[in-house]
Amino acid sequence: MKGVIKISVLVLFALFSISGYIYNQHPGTMLEAAKVASRVNAGLERNEVRVDDHTWVYLDGGKGEAILFLHGFGADKDLWGNFITMVSGSYRVILPDLPGFGESTRTGSCCYGVKKQAERLERFVTRIGLEKFHIFGSSMGGGIGAWYAATHPERVLSLALVDTMGVAWDRDSYSIKRLKQDRVNLFLYDDAEEYDEFMSAIFYMPPDTPLHLKRFIAMQNGKRKDFLDRTFRVLYEQRNVLAQCMPKIRNRTLVIWGANDQVFDASCAKNAGRSVPGCCVNVIDNCGHLPYLEKPEETGNIYRKFLGSL
Repeated sequence: MKGVIKISVLVLFALFSISGYIYNQHPGTMLEAAKVASRVNAGLERNEVRVDDHTWVYLDGGKGEAILFLHGFGADKDLWGNFITMVSGSYRVILPDLPGFGESTRTGSCCYGVKKQAERLERFVTRIGLEKFHIFGSSMGGGIGAWYAATHPERVLSLALVDTMGVAWDRDSYSIKRLKQDRVNLFLYDDAEEYDEFMSAIFYMPPDTPLHLKRFIAMQNGKRKDFLDRTFRVLYEQRNVLAQCMPKIRNRTLVIWGANDQVFDASCAKNAGRSVPGCCVNVIDNCGHLPYLEKPEETGNIYRKFLGSL
């Protein structure tokens, strides 16, 4: 089972950087096949819908109360791994590519900051007919989800924030130090060496990646470097954005954090817990920025217990 999880993490994390634009070339073809297989395994179907000036592409499956999964910066709808199967049997799960990412529309003239994305999210859920739903947000997606919950509390059944952006920290993480001191943004990698450093910041124990796959992923990431740089700058300016809205959140809220997160220091978990009334905080040891990929069973058990307590 552990071997299967490790392979899933490797393949799906590769999709993180390719962001849905894979062509008929090796290893791209292999990654595309892995993505499709993962969707089938989780019982998910691909859909798309036009909302104002953006087309949203999203995965949808399962039955019951809806959980809306919001991915992080640079990621997409296919980067949830085996974690989705832990809840899709009891809930309807909806995994969109947030505007600007994956297969959804990206334009050079639009702002993809937290508040704008939360506004787009409201129009998206209205368009697909969602009335009330749970939100599970990772990193950037957590920031968007928290802002949405604060401004649309009547729609949100519960809120789960995983290593979310927008929360104040007590000390700088490795990624923040690299950004401040060396002016290096780890998300803007375009070669294998930079990819390795990025992976070491994301995972406590990075999965092994073949060199030819690293080079392919880095090449794909380099193609969208200008967009990532521009959007990251907007998000970095909003790094404390949740200080404005978290005290207003009245929805039941769960915070999950990797104790070894090198993107947003784990001190954020404590600060988030203090900001949201009645918030439940869980810090997972020996885990980086993506607990649902690195520790899917532990993360899944925490989340299912939380959902069962509502």
